[in-house]
Amino acid sequence: MNTFSDERDIIKVFRVWKTAHQMVHDRGYLVSQEELDITLEQFKHQYCTINGVDRSTLSFYARSSPGSNKEQIYVAFQREPSIGISAMQDFVHMLQEHGHKIGILIYQTSMTPSANKIIATMAGKFTIEAFQESDLLVNITHHELVPKHIVLTPQEKKELLERYRLKETQLPRIQMADPVARYYGLKRGQAVKIIRRSETSGRYASYRISLPRTPMFRKLVENDKHSISIELKHNKESYSYFDLIHHILTFKSSLQAIEDKDLKQKRVGIFLEPGFSYATSILGIWAAGGIAVPICITYPIAEIKYIVEDCSMDIIVTSSFLEEKIKNMLIYIKKEVHIHVLLKSDLIQQKESCEFLPFDLDRGALILYTSGTTGSPKGVLTTHRNIFTQVISLVEAWKYSSKDRLLHILPLHHIHGLINALICPLYAGGTIEFLEKFDPKDVWSRFLDPKSPQISQFMAVPTIYSKLIHYYKDNGVEVSNTELKSRMKQIRLMISGSAELPIALRREWHEITGHILLERYGMTEAGMVLSGGLEFEKRLEGSVGWELPYIKVRLVKTEDQDQEIWVNGNTVFKEYFNKPDETKKAFAYEKDGTKWFKTNDIATKMENGAYIIHGRRNIDIIKSGGYKISALEVQQKILSLPYIYEVAVIGINDEIWTQRVAALVSLTPDKKELTLNNLRSDLKNILATYKIPTMLKILPNGIPRNHIGKVNKKELAKEFNYGDVQRWSK
Repeated sequence: MNTFSDERDIIKVFRVWKTAHQMVHDRGYLVSQEELDITLEQFKHQYCTINGVDRSTLSFYARSSPGSNKEQIYVAFQREPSIGISAMQDFVHMLQEHGHKIGILIYQTSMTPSANKIIATMAGKFTIEAFQESDLLVNITHHELVPKHIVLTPQEKKELLERYRLKETQLPRIQMADPVARYYGLKRGQAVKIIRRSETSGRYASYRISLPRTPMFRKLVENDKHSISIELKHNKESYSYFDLIHHILTFKSSLQAIEDKDLKQKRVGIFLEPGFSYATSILGIWAAGGIAVPICITYPIAEIKYIVEDCSMDIIVTSSFLEEKIKNMLIYIKKEVHIHVLLKSDLIQQKESCEFLPFDLDRGALILYTSGTTGSPKGVLTTHRNIFTQVISLVEAWKYSSKDRLLHILPLHHIHGLINALICPLYAGGTIEFLEKFDPKDVWSRFLDPKSPQISQFMAVPTIYSKLIHYYKDNGVEVSNTELKSRMKQIRLMISGSAELPIALRREWHEITGHILLERYGMTEAGMVLSGGLEFEKRLEGSVGWELPYIKVRLVKTEDQDQEIWVNGNTVFKEYFNKPDETKKAFAYEKDGTKWFKTNDIATKMENGAYIIHGRRNIDIIKSGGYKISALEVQQKILSLPYIYEVAVIGINDEIWTQRVAALVSLTPDKKELTLNNLRSDLKNILATYKIPTMLKILPNGIPRNHIGKVNKKELAKEFNYGDVQRWSK
């Protein structure tokens, strides 16, 4: 069975073989249309075995077109990685034996000077050309910036000179080493007619290095090339913005070896560990014209299968470390997916300047899957315009700059970790520092390390802050409380999001560190929508703040008289991928065509314009005994009790009450048991009686959460169908 390394080699050789046939055809030799149009699958069937591709079977010859006086041409693929005197002599012998005068030798990696000398020595008898496989990986004449070249016959050249009264020496020179000259096999004295679009005039020499003309890529190129873009703390690696750009370009080229020139919005999965390779992969996919689809590396097979098949994934990018894991998972997936293993050898820096090509910002860029807390996960398709607007909104509001250093511990398959904590800092020219994995001890050590560059930004979910607090309480840190607050004060921005921030946790973090966490409200479909201010006094307890730049928010009454958040602006996603009915339901349209995304979240607006989130419709709004109760409010009050570690409040259907207020809790280590009566008694002074839970279940192992700390309340409701459930009744 082929390994993924074999698969990559097959794809590479397929591209080279196809370019070789196109090149011979364009020189005026007979090549069948079937050979020119061959697909990768047909190539595999014809030339590949269980051991991969045998290059010795790829050699071919071609006769000249009718009416041409050209000799037939022989093209040979070298089986060994390098070519020396012996291999070159064998090639010459092959030409002699078959009566060929013209030959092309395609070798893998290198050719010795002695072998190259034979080509010059035999010039009187044979015309021999040698190409390295990498020279033919992409057909140079198909590139956007390469104008059309037409090789003139001697008669056409003569007529051209006579028509324009020119001498041959007055024609512009094309170098023999020029890639296009080599492609057509031009000889001294031959002339070519070049037909350019005005847009590419005089620029095609830079065809090798190009990026889409988007604000994101322009800004990345403008950033100080010597500044550090990404640092991997665990293995002491750092990469400049110069490294970032050229790794993106190289990765883009490797993807385009699979799909010629433009991926045309093919879906490319990213199955990688967080870090520099992840960043270059997602940006390289965008540069190659693909749609990036991040996949969590700890997902079970069923979830990966769902994502791959739902978005009709074409390619998966992974590392050699994860290669075996993804291979084993793909056995269960019917769709054929190309595997692109990212190796160190892929990351070859290039020195040429960068060309920006026209690009449609409304093309698809990213598919992130919703957390599935209200149903099956949906693939949220955002465009390059959506992402750019999300980025500049946050860069402006949160004042990202090239001086920022962000400590990154979030998953990259979620908008919080990907856009807020990766793409935004890179756009601003800042530095992102990755830890190998989240460990409270390592995070505290990094916060308080006086020898390392100062961290200025930290973003996390409430669960992370809770774990940091518990580690601090159980183990302490190596500095005094005064020194801790002094050093933490140097961190200009600490943000909590992706789940509700308990007020008790907020207060405790402030007490320990002196920081008031900035809360924000956002979602996969619209990016960040609301945010507290940069100043502590603009971070209101219980509120997620005000509208962010370039975003419009309105509250619209539902049939239940609740107020649902609707969002409008270029940050809002394009569609749920391949789900037109779901997409249509998600939007409301005005008469002029303006569309508003209906978030399904219920909120109120304070007099100062700040918003308070009450939860999800039909999930966090509980209808009990004629009252409407915010599950989030009840959760906040329960969490204020000293013996509660975690809580989830759910509405459970009931014939008498319509719904019962039900609480799932986990207790602090010093609390061994809890009765519903005791809980109700402790809540009476802080919560209206009708809001107090009438059902209780204790989960000793904690409340199940997904990778970003969210709970699936529909699944959690099943906990009340079995086990030790306490019920209250009058």
